[in-house]
Amino acid sequence: MAATKKKEVWEGLSKEIEHKLRVFDDKLAERAKIAGVKGLTELLNMKRLPGAKTIGEPMAKKIREKLIELIEEDSLGTVELKISKSSYYYAKAGTRKQVDYRLFKDFIHREEENLLLMAKSFFEQFPGTLLNDKYIVAVDKIMKSRSYRGQINKLEKINLIEVGGNNLDKGIKWIKHLVDAMIEKKVVRVEYKKNAQEEATLKTLSPYILKKHESKWFLVAYDHTSKYEQKTNIFTLSKIQEIYNSEVTFVDDAYFSAKDYFNHSIGIWHSHINKPIKAQMQVVDKTLWPSFINDPIHHTQKVISDKESILEIHVYHTPELEKLILKYGATIKILSPSTLVEWTKETFKKGFDLYSK
Repeated sequence: MAATKKKEVWEGLSKEIEHKLRVFDDKLAERAKIAGVKGLTELLNMKRLPGAKTIGEPMAKKIREKLIELIEEDSLGTVELKISKSSYYYAKAGTRKQVDYRLFKDFIHREEENLLLMAKSFFEQFPGTLLNDKYIVAVDKIMKSRSYRGQINKLEKINLIEVGGNNLDKGIKWIKHLVDAMIEKKVVRVEYKKNAQEEATLKTLSPYILKKHESKWFLVAYDHTSKYEQKTNIFTLSKIQEIYNSEVTFVDDAYFSAKDYFNHSIGIWHSHINKPIKAQMQVVDKTLWPSFINDPIHHTQKVISDKESILEIHVYHTPELEKLILKYGATIKILSPSTLVEWTKETFKKGFDLYSK
């Protein structure tokens, strides 16, 4: 279609007409049954904009003809609207074969709307930060302009997924500031207090990612003030006393990968110095073996011997690994490496001695 003709087809669409076209297109894309002109008229009246008047069948036909024009322009003649007394549908031009097609690709459809509703549940993790309230406002704006369903009634009361971890971490108040800095690649200056006994120090950080672990929030960031060669480290949000903006240039650590940083971590611990170990363990209680297979203790887990119930994980030797071993107690036996075997022996011996007195 020539550029002038293309412009003419789209020009002059009022907000109300465009809305009706979007409603019609959305139903066709979902392959919903629309019973001819009568069904189309009922649909457009049912989903009209607030304050808009009802229409009759003549106007519904005009909407239908305008949609045909727009389809022709958009698909370059490869898709057409099939019309019958009982239904409408999108088909490959010159055939009756129904095709997946959507004219208004920016329109929110049912599956996308459901994803927006699901995401609402995750914002429940940030009580007191106004992030949940801001999300509700943002979704309402999107739905007003991009969905014929309009605003979602009582969105603030919808909670489809319980993500757990309701213990209030006072560090969540910094989340929005840090997320904004990550998106805009801005450096922040923070007053950071490692513990109650020490004075707060001033750190200049390029923030990369946030991670939640055991109801606490952590930040992985490049520390401009660090004296060490590896400057990307983990910071506990609750230890941040104050955050300020900074004009320092943001640094992208060439050695940092958000995908791989915690690859060998049990939880939040990461080591720049030590390499991950291959910890092999035997499940002594055979009744537990199926649960270890169905629910691996780490994503690096692999079976060494199904017959002898031996598995291996590739992780850092951290307090979190030690805590995991203590959790399983006498139901597992650590086989290697020797350093981990010795630590386990010594720890259980101390426990035995403690309770033998």
